[in-house]
Amino acid sequence: MAVIQVDITEPSQTVHVRSGDTVRLCLGETPTTGYRWERLGLLPSGVEEEPATFESGAEPVGAAGRRCFTLCCPSSIDVRLTYVLRRSWAPDQIAKRVVIRLVCTD
Repeated sequence: MAVIQVDITEPSQTVHVRSGDTVRLCLGETPTTGYRWERLGLLPSGVEEEPATFESGAEPVGAAGRRCFTLCCPSSIDVRLTYVLRRSWAPDQIAKRVVIRLVCTD
């Protein structure tokens, strides 16, 4: 099975993969602002998710990077996942929102 990396740059995006492929959805983030990307709501049935990771380049600590969410859908599924950029102490103040349509086919 393949690992497909998708750098999310649009507020709405569709990702097509084959069942069993691993998808890495990555969103730009600067941790020193306090804003972090997180998925809203429960994980839909039929989708597996590993803990999110933060990746930075050779920049100094606290510099911009990206938060990556690793997902797998072992069977055919068509779901929408919503991710928001917000501060944990102000959950109602959303700086950005993206909706990903994940389409896994056999």
